[in-house]
Amino acid sequence: MSSLHANLIVSIKEKVITPLIPDATTKIVLSIESGKLVAFRNVREDEITASFDTFLHYAKQAGWKVIPPKESKDE
Repeated sequence: MSSLHANLIVSIKEKVITPLIPDATTKIVLSIESGKLVAFRNVREDEITASFDTFLHYAKQAGWKVIPPKESKDE
């Protein structure tokens, strides 16, 4: 485990909100289950994090047609 990972885990457990990496800018995605940190990773430069509604908004702005599937009679 790298020192960054160790510092991140310790800082989250201690609820420390101070910078973990001096002189660095980064975005991190956290996965938390039952109040426990189970995974995390850096967000790459070529990706964004957004809600599904935001994704649909940008897809429509880019000219995509977003069509929901037809409901079956069984539903």
